[in-house]
Amino acid sequence: MRWALILVVAVVLLLAVVNLGVAWYYSGVLYDLGLEVREDEVEYDVVATDVGGGLVRLEDGPDDGEWRSPGRWGLVWDGGNGMMSDIVEDEESGLVRRFVLVDGEPPRTSPAEVTSDIFPNDPYLAFGIEYEEVEFAAPLGALDAWRFEGELDTWAIFVHGHRGKRGDGLPTLSSLHALGMPAVFITYRNDEGQPGDPSGIHQYGLTEWEDLHAAVEYVLSQPGAEQVVLIGGSMGGGIVTKFLYESSLAGSVVGAALDSPVMDFNAPVDLGARQRNLPGFVSATVKWISTMRFGVDWGSMDYLKDVRRLNVPILLLHGTDDTVVPIETSDELARLRPDIVTYSVYDDTTHGDGWNVDAERYERELREFLVGVVR
Repeated sequence: MRWALILVVAVVLLLAVVNLGVAWYYSGVLYDLGLEVREDEVEYDVVATDVGGGLVRLEDGPDDGEWRSPGRWGLVWDGGNGMMSDIVEDEESGLVRRFVLVDGEPPRTSPAEVTSDIFPNDPYLAFGIEYEEVEFAAPLGALDAWRFEGELDTWAIFVHGHRGKRGDGLPTLSSLHALGMPAVFITYRNDEGQPGDPSGIHQYGLTEWEDLHAAVEYVLSQPGAEQVVLIGGSMGGGIVTKFLYESSLAGSVVGAALDSPVMDFNAPVDLGARQRNLPGFVSATVKWISTMRFGVDWGSMDYLKDVRRLNVPILLLHGTDDTVVPIETSDELARLRPDIVTYSVYDDTTHGDGWNVDAERYERELREFLVGVVR
């Protein structure tokens, strides 16, 4: 019995050590993918070949990649970039899409990346819409923004997602411009060239909401400005939600459009663990170690637990094939607050790619929402 007990204790200790070792490793993966302040690197995961006549052939991409999705997409390779649209040929080995070269030389059987970003990171080059580079005062220092003029007294503020940029809001710009709605597309702490958060990591709204508060202050200081609409994508959706909970200026908001929002940072982390076939107890240990190593406050990053406090109309958009932020979090928000949420689900659509898959529908739904909340 004594030896059996010793064996059991030894096995338990061994499993505990293995669990800690595995969890320590994956806490580093979590830091790299979600917490570290840096720009995302280009990931060449498809082979592109220019076939002439405004066409490009794509091969050897991931099974669930955007390269096979309908709609409009950007294509980036070492030496150039372009825009893709309709699928002309679709075979098991690859497909052919309509293609317009934007910059550089055409791909010559080149490793490439398909991206949702099809516009140059300049509103005038993208749409011919005039804008101004401005700064607004924020708690950690001045932050950059694009400012667009309009006739309405309701302003829109666009908040980009994790490691994103102001240009991520360009799919919304034509709708805002058509309605005559002035807007600012903001940066916030930890963006390239902007002040860094004292924690040294992305906080998914816990601190970034203060920068959005500063942007709303800036907007409301403009002549004629009376109210705002907030538009947030991915992590930007979490920032918008935290602002609505915490800001003294939340009463100036008449509506919020949330695209694939991170309503609970636990959810994408748990999804990533399942994708890597990690048991639940390992995932829990990863979170515990991440708190010890990086100061992650998991409980405070769950914005779903307080949704009864929300009191503005919300347009909620999410794709069924989102492998970054699970759609179940948006399902839950819509279930808990059907009184204020207009929920639009995009079938066969990956993270934040509703506009790419169906731009006409996306812009129509956004315009209808904006018209409904502007008074």
